Amino acid sequence: MELIVLAISIAVNIILALLLFFRSALNDILKEWWLEKRKARKESRDRLVALRSNLLKLSNASSLLLILTAMNQIETDPTAKQQTKQNWDETAKSYGGIRKAIIKDEALLPNDIRREYKEFEAEMQKATKEVLNDLIYRERLLEITRNVTSKIEVIIEIVDKHLL
Repeated sequence: MELIVLAISIAVNIILALLLFFRSALNDILKEWWLEKRKARKESRDRLVALRSNLLKLSNASSLLLILTAMNQIETDPTAKQQTKQNWDETAKSYGGIRKAIIKDEALLPNDIRREYKEFEAEMQKATKEVLNDLIYRERLLEITRNVTSKIEVIIEIVDKHLL
């Protein structure tokens, strides 16, 4: 038994002696690994902060887009219809830019955020079809926009949890 303990002790001492020669190399390896990990964590956090900001903008733009779509459907005055169309075009351009920014980083986002974002996209498509196909009254339009914005609020809550 003592012989085994002696052999283990000698082996450990030899390994420690060898590691002593490579101490600075091991230290550099560990330091690089730690810096890479910290950099990746910071990039992930920055991405989530940017996503949160874009989601707030997207919430406003999607609601406004639905409202302007409904207004364009019921507007009878040609001048007002032209102004509504112009506002719709500007909002649609903004909405598209925000979506592109979100989709650009979508593959790097956590799975739960990606899943919820896809649900938002489906809800927005459903809402847009409903607004385009039916004459929407104010109460229904508010309900539709609430449904869309509630999807975004869920995503924002998940992002906030990841930021903690």
